[in-house]
Amino acid sequence: MNDDLDAAEASLQWILDNEQGGLLSDANEGLILTASLRLGRVILAKGDAERALALVNNLDPKTFEAGFSELRGDIYMAMGREVDAHDAYIAAQEAGSNSDGLRMKLDDLAVES
Repeated sequence: MNDDLDAAEASLQWILDNEQGGLLSDANEGLILTASLRLGRVILAKGDAERALALVNNLDPKTFEAGFSELRGDIYMAMGREVDAHDAYIAAQEAGSNSDGLRMKLDDLAVES
C-alpha cells in the first residue's frame, strides 16, 4: 500500500510542480486545488500530519473551502487536537459541506467530549 501512496504522491506533486508549463499551462485553478487537496490526503495517509497541515495551511482554497476544512479537521484528529478538529469540521459545514461522513465525524467528537 505504501508504494501506491508513494506513487500517488509523486503524481500529484508532479501536477503541482508543472502547472506553469507544458501540458498544464492552461490548467484551471480547480485542477490545481483538487490535486493539492488529494496530495494532502495522501500525505496524511502516509502518517505525516505535520507536512499535510503545512500544505493545506499554505493554500487559498477559494471555492474548495469545505474540502480543505474537512481535511484540516482530519489532520487535527490525527494529531490528537480534537478541539481544533471540531472547529475545522464546523468550518467545513459552514462552507457548505453536508456530507454524511462529515456529520459522522462531528457526532463522534460530540460523543467523545
